[in-house]
Amino acid sequence: MAGHLRMEGNIKCLLCEDYLSEPTTLPCGHNFCVECIERCWDMEVYTGIYSCPQCKRTLTRRPSLSKNTALAIMVQEVLELRSKLPGVERMKIQRDFTDTKERLKKQTKEREEDLEKLRSAMISLEKSAETAVLDSEGIFDELLRTLEEKRREHREHIRERKRAILKRAEREEKQIIGQISILRRKDTELESPGPPVQDNPQFLQKLQDIKSLLQQGKQPPVITNNNHLFSFVKTDMNDLRVSVVEICDKAIENIKQQVNDVHILPPPMVKPRTKPALDVNKKKVTVVRHVDLKVPDEDHMRYQVPAIPPRERESQEPLNKPKPPRLVARSQSTIWHGPRNKPCEYATSAEIRQSNTIVYQTKLTDHSMTREDLLQYTCSLSLNPETANPSLQLSDGNRKATWSGQRQRRSSLSKAFEHWEQVLCVEGLVGPRCYWEVEWRGRGVFIGVALDGLCRRGRGLECGLGRNASSWSLHCADSQCTAWHNNVEHEVNTQISSPRIGVFLDQLEGTLTFYSVSNTAMPLHTFTAQNLRGLLFPCFGVEKESSVKLCQLEKK
Repeated sequence: MAGHLRMEGNIKCLLCEDYLSEPTTLPCGHNFCVECIERCWDMEVYTGIYSCPQCKRTLTRRPSLSKNTALAIMVQEVLELRSKLPGVERMKIQRDFTDTKERLKKQTKEREEDLEKLRSAMISLEKSAETAVLDSEGIFDELLRTLEEKRREHREHIRERKRAILKRAEREEKQIIGQISILRRKDTELESPGPPVQDNPQFLQKLQDIKSLLQQGKQPPVITNNNHLFSFVKTDMNDLRVSVVEICDKAIENIKQQVNDVHILPPPMVKPRTKPALDVNKKKVTVVRHVDLKVPDEDHMRYQVPAIPPRERESQEPLNKPKPPRLVARSQSTIWHGPRNKPCEYATSAEIRQSNTIVYQTKLTDHSMTREDLLQYTCSLSLNPETANPSLQLSDGNRKATWSGQRQRRSSLSKAFEHWEQVLCVEGLVGPRCYWEVEWRGRGVFIGVALDGLCRRGRGLECGLGRNASSWSLHCADSQCTAWHNNVEHEVNTQISSPRIGVFLDQLEGTLTFYSVSNTAMPLHTFTAQNLRGLLFPCFGVEKESSVKLCQLEKK
């Protein structure tokens, strides 16, 4: 009896973790349920190489499976024996009960600690926010006092200038009045004394003196300006008001963006796009047949998606029934065929939604890949002008992005990066493997990929390439580079030997590798993440006085 209990571990299926049902034995000697191993091998249809899930021994061809009758009888005997041992079940239930209680206590304690941390953070946030409000109010009051002081100085300066001008004009007015008085008196003295005037020597002498006085005391005419003396003040003050308002708006908007970046909890992550998975429930293994790809609304955007038809097998199908012909995919990236059923043809997002596509998961064949190996996965990419930041200028058939420093005129900016100087590619990648190369020049660039949910509006980190959980990037500057993901910097000890960078995306394994490319491809950094298996868009960030260009490659 004890020997039968120790045997339980040998009569359970590794895949469904239950007792073997319709057991079969592989050439390596390991046992599995027939249905489980068939479903597992269906997932390896990409490579055409089948292996044992337990020892990983590979088979050159898919063997024909048959039921192990002796093992099936042994499983049945063990199950009957278990039914006669109720004490074993009670002990198992007791152990499960004890383990569950311990896990509940542990998780309760952890959540209580989290609650204490959260409340402490909330108190700190409240104090910090109130301090910021008081500081802002004080600075605003000081700013208003400064503006009031400048207003008073400006008013007094205009009035002082008015008084100085009027004082000088009043002196000139007094002089003119005195001169007018003298001229009128002389005019009175020249009244005719009666004929004959030529016989009056005294009158002639007076006439001669007045003529001399007029000749010597002739004054230049007074030139005055009566038009728009201080009218320019209104125009200049209005310009000052506009400038101050613009400066205030820009500063306040910047402060608002920084306020929006304040968190006491991590910002919400973009939900990663999951791969179809094996739904293992007891003895039954099913494959999710429909992948709901959430893609942007632009039907002109192209997606590279493999379409491998799933293998149908009914549970009641006999073991000796002839197997249908299998489709073996090449190891290179496959452009999505979809309902058109034509090779090497791009499909629209609407066709992807209508397709019944399944994406399989296999193993990475080899990490030590040469550039010739990488070139067999070459994919053609182009930059999407609708997503480009206005400071970026696209050229060379939308394959090159250059920082211009001047806002480019485009028909629509609703889908463009508002603040970050970045641009996405038109093509979205859904595996299995893709490779592309870029050349960069200037002070620095960011090269990477992003999920289609990457935010483009605002100045926050949720928009930056490599600064959030939705994107991965390599920052190249001079001869050094650093890798970025979720705003965490990863040092790269290898120096880049050329301005050409290769990017290899393996969505079967969920890896993203960057290479320094010259005559060979030297690995720089590799990211591994589950959400690297979802819909991804190549993305680039261009710093000041820099440019990045997609290289045209020939598939080997």
